Amino acid sequence: MIKVRYNTFETNSSSSHSLVIKKNFNKSKYLYRDDNFCVYDDDKITFFEDDISFGRSPFTILEHPNCKLKYLVGAYFEDKNKLKEIEDTIRKSLHPNIKFKGFDFRNCDKELEYGSYVGFYESKNLKMYLEKNKISFEEFLFDEKYIIIVDGDEYLEWETLKQSGLIDLTNIEKEFNLSDGD
Repeated sequence: MIKVRYNTFETNSSSSHSLVIKKNFNKSKYLYRDDNFCVYDDDKITFFEDDISFGRSPFTILEHPNCKLKYLVGAYFEDKNKLKEIEDTIRKSLHPNIKFKGFDFRNCDKELEYGSYVGFYESKNLKMYLEKNKISFEEFLFDEKYIIIVDGDEYLEWETLKQSGLIDLTNIEKEFNLSDGD
């Protein structure tokens, strides 16, 4: 394989998602806070297609449980058993007085090309990483240790931020490129 672009795995995908694991973090920063998730009048967390679609833009850093929940739901969209497991995780985190009936997917396409709203490799690699490292949905969502970087390989905003010195690289334990193919 010939490398054309610096620090990029060449696939037909133009997204460049990374899972960043921090060294120093506050394990309970978000745990059991009622304001993490928006539960509306119908006692459901409502998702629209734009909420759970992640491609190469816009560049974003997903560190809050609500943002990571959208990525997780986008990655597991076609797996009803895992979505139920994610719902149960949210139920555990909410105050007992808050009613929660589950997820509501308004205007979400059931006929997805890759089975998720997150790219094929990104979805597959996230699932593999969580399973291999025995990271529960609760740990992934609520530990600030785990951060998802959504970037495009034509932009490389994340690489630019790291090279500029704005990011404290000593606080990154490891980085796992979710966009790498097999």
